Amino acid sequence: MVPESEIYILDGVELPSPSAADVSWEDVHDQKSGRTQDARMHIFRIARKRKVALKYDVLTQKEMAELQRLLDRDYYQFQYFDPLYGVHQIEVYIPSAQQSLYSVILYNGLWRNVSFSLIEV
Repeated sequence: MVPESEIYILDGVELPSPSAADVSWEDVHDQKSGRTQDARMHIFRIARKRKVALKYDVLTQKEMAELQRLLDRDYYQFQYFDPLYGVHQIEVYIPSAQQSLYSVILYNGLWRNVSFSLIEV
């Protein structure tokens, strides 16, 4: 079983400690942004949004089922470790998740390469 994390918390529920957590950001630009005829890029940034990709090497069927039940809503409050702010909380949505069945026999089900992204709204 994967130990629970004290850092990665989704709506008050501690997630299992991920094998990897990738944090990135993306700028949201105003529709007026773009290149002018002199080829100069004009950027009018409206916001910068975070994306956190969590990855798990292996989860048991029980852990996988608990995680899937938790990921069944539209919006969440998510606490994670940010490279700029340290422990930080953002509102997120989760557009998709991936997992590969490794074994039906071991541990009544064993899943590997489990991953999903949490994107700031």
